[in-house]
Amino acid sequence: MKSRIAIVVIAGLAAGASAQVVTGYDIADAAQSGMGGWAHTYSGTITGTGSDSANGVGFDRADYTGAGSGTLNDGNLNGGAGAANLFGLTSSTSPSITVYLDGAYFVDEIVLWGNDSGNTIPGNVDGFDVTINGNTMSFTGTESNNDLSTLLAGSGLENLGTTSVTISNFVLEGQSGWTELFSIDEITVRGNPVPAPGALALLGLGGFAATRRRR
Repeated sequence: MKSRIAIVVIAGLAAGASAQVVTGYDIADAAQSGMGGWAHTYSGTITGTGSDSANGVGFDRADYTGAGSGTLNDGNLNGGAGAANLFGLTSSTSPSITVYLDGAYFVDEIVLWGNDSGNTIPGNVDGFDVTINGNTMSFTGTESNNDLSTLLAGSGLENLGTTSVTISNFVLEGQSGWTELFSIDEITVRGNPVPAPGALALLGLGGFAATRRRR
């Protein structure tokens, strides 16, 4: 049975935008590597935060900090169970992921990449919240080939220049009864660079650069 899930910006879907490099990421409330046959890597600091149980499967929880690199930005978009982060979604476990970009961008698109690993644990992600510069909106994605594509174009986040994006409050469809577990293969981001003067304004004045860009 197919398992899917991952978050990313798919190159080529948003007109005029280009795929951007995710230089690192932090995670709150991930299942540690090895749970249920799912394995991943991370070069930052992994701090255990206790244990939990999702769909009757016990796992150890951890926070990932230090803007490290690993499974979610290694370029492998279909890593399967041997190269994917697994997450629980329970009353006490609510994962969030912050990705750091290689510059300041107006983000156009975010997508979750999935896989056909044969591991039947994960459910399907239908949507999630996106936070940019302290502004949060909820999005429902479009599924295609086990990936979840989410467009920010036309939303209140479209013109907010940023160097990082936080994804949280995942909504799961559930698959074969697995309604509290999901995996992520890779995270990428797609958008347009903030012009040089706008980038300077972004550092000093927050979203002011985005306002000037729309005029």
